[in-house]
Amino acid sequence: MFKKLFTLLILSLVLSSSVFAETKNIIVFIGDGMGISTLTAARKLNQELNQKDNLSFEKFPYTALVDVKCNDYLVPDSACTATAIATGVSANSGVLGLDNLVRRGSFANFKQANTKSLLSYAKERSRLTGLITTTAITDATPAGFYSHSPERAWQSDAEMPEALRAKGFSDIAKQLIDFSSGDGLDLVLGGGRQRFLSNSQVDPEYPNIQGLRLDGVDLIKSWTEKSLDSKYVWNKADLLATDFNKTKKLLGLFEPGHMAYEGERNKQTDPSLSEMVASGLDFLYQKSSNGFFLMVEGGRIDHAHHENLAKNALEETIQLGEAVEVALSKVDLSNTLILVTADHSHTLGIVGYPKNSESILGQGHDPESYPAKYSFLNYLSGPGARYAGNKQSIPSNDKHYHQNSLINSASAKHGGEDVALFAIGAGSENFHGAIKQRQIFQLIKDAAKF
Repeated sequence: MFKKLFTLLILSLVLSSSVFAETKNIIVFIGDGMGISTLTAARKLNQELNQKDNLSFEKFPYTALVDVKCNDYLVPDSACTATAIATGVSANSGVLGLDNLVRRGSFANFKQANTKSLLSYAKERSRLTGLITTTAITDATPAGFYSHSPERAWQSDAEMPEALRAKGFSDIAKQLIDFSSGDGLDLVLGGGRQRFLSNSQVDPEYPNIQGLRLDGVDLIKSWTEKSLDSKYVWNKADLLATDFNKTKKLLGLFEPGHMAYEGERNKQTDPSLSEMVASGLDFLYQKSSNGFFLMVEGGRIDHAHHENLAKNALEETIQLGEAVEVALSKVDLSNTLILVTADHSHTLGIVGYPKNSESILGQGHDPESYPAKYSFLNYLSGPGARYAGNKQSIPSNDKHYHQNSLINSASAKHGGEDVALFAIGAGSENFHGAIKQRQIFQLIKDAAKF
């Protein structure tokens, strides 16, 4: 009897060994503003355009519902939510990398409120670190992983109050270059060149655009001079031509501001999110023997929602799914954890009883109660209210069509409901049920043995 029990115990330990094994590589995909209704609508559009039944990550074996909120607001922004995922701390709205002692725009309690991000923990374990986004790399979601700022808008020194500049407080772009954990960040790909160039410099692609910085510092030069074999690229051709064997650190800034929507991207000059992920993972695998932490953001889902441009939002979501598919083709899931989630939701709704045979971007109407046509996809707030009654002269499946909204506002407001999380790979079995957003940090830490 004792021998049988001992055998069962050993077998149980062997079968559960993955729980105790260290997760070597971690990739966190964040669809900014990618609420559950966005997933549903993107899945339907993906079926229409690509004859695919699901987005790649919807097939992951583990799922969770994530409760998202700021310390001070029920409906969150991307600063406090990025801080929650990156540091495990519930921050106030608009605040990056600082705990709830700091109010937005105030440096009071700044030194006592600094947090430690997953990037810092990874560097302490001699792992490589990377950030990839379709927004400016200084935007709230990526910035939440490397910066400490009481105001998410202080992305360059030109955007900070003069009094704070005089006191030497660092803007977000400078904090990226000066990231102090280990030997700094290893891989950075996205938009946002303008905030890294001085106002005396001209953008390499757009001669009519100058840099923003008032301190006269060329932060791109600071990056390349910081360590031997550091490289900077600003277009797709240079990225694809980079010899990773000869590149220790890689910075790619492909637009002065945010990168273009996928449906409007210049495919000759700007890489897609999928192409950035492919190159980024090739770089990290080429350089890393200890593993890596990589955050990838599909950031323009949110921007399209703010404009009530549903087609762009759904195409950005589909592109995120394709980027996840690229990652799956390159990693070993026995030692790699992949998470896909959203930082917050948007108030996109699906109404009007569209038939399965109709396009999700189509229109319906109720002849008796509401004779004017309305889009099957609509919003609770945003600029689409200006076009109630289908006053737009373009079809509803056009990328410039503003889906109808109920409340007129210059920019649509976020939604406050739970978002979904999908997990696969080493340590993924721990992501399930209903969790708080800040728990994502701790579960990643536990999986990676940080």
